[in-house]
Amino acid sequence: MEQHPTHLAAIGILTQRPSGALERDMWAAYERHASRRVLLRHCVFEDETRERGPAIVVLQRPSYAPWAQLQCVAKILQWLRHAVDERLGRFVGWFDSDTWMHPQRLAAHLSGVQQAVPRGADVWGGFWEHWERAAWDQPGPPKSLGGVGFSYSPLGPVTAHKETDPAMRARSRAERRRFSFGMTQGGWTYFSAAAAARLVQHVLRRGAATFGFAVAGDGARLPPTRPGVCSMVTDVGIGWLGAQAFDGVALHAVSAHHMLETFTYPVRLLLPRCLASHRSEQPAV
Repeated sequence: MEQHPTHLAAIGILTQRPSGALERDMWAAYERHASRRVLLRHCVFEDETRERGPAIVVLQRPSYAPWAQLQCVAKILQWLRHAVDERLGRFVGWFDSDTWMHPQRLAAHLSGVQQAVPRGADVWGGFWEHWERAAWDQPGPPKSLGGVGFSYSPLGPVTAHKETDPAMRARSRAERRRFSFGMTQGGWTYFSAAAAARLVQHVLRRGAATFGFAVAGDGARLPPTRPGVCSMVTDVGIGWLGAQAFDGVALHAVSAHHMLETFTYPVRLLLPRCLASHRSEQPAV
């Protein structure tokens, strides 16, 4: 008999300190707008904190991403793996600890997505952007942060900003397209369980080779960063991995631009229709 997920959505909150002041304030806001259909968990690595509790998921650092720069990306992947293995939700995703969200509105949004796509479909939702000029298939340190800009659409033009690098301008359109991919803004993202499983299996199947861009040409690891610092940002990292994992797959990209407020206006102006707000302080609710 097929086992159905326990919740509509399982959301991991990425943090190193579940009892931090910001985390406590955010959790209080979540509880004021709680939905029984949305499971929320703080996600920590086992060596980050001694805090434990029913709302905390303790994850192991994976061998497939041993580099300090990639630990934020690795935490997302480990949370997705846990949520899929435990069948926690029909959709699984994550929020940064400084991203406020409204669980009831998230449940309503995902209910609509569930009705709009075929059962078992691969779904990737969030605030879609398009990363350009990601030369990650070259040896040496990662060059991902040398992108020339964004076009706010998963199917946007390959070049939304004028290319200035002579080496890139000399490449053919097909070559340049290999250095461009869609991704979702890092504050919050979700996948259907099927898509999350596909992404995780892609990484597990390829192991450390999946992150070949983070290894120097002679096989040496990149110099470590300070503890708790991830220089490889999660949206670009997951975007690049997704571009590989979903290559040739019928993927449903759900854009939620109108549901995210990000550092631009006072959140109180948009709360009637806002689902999430990526900012460093709790909005007035």
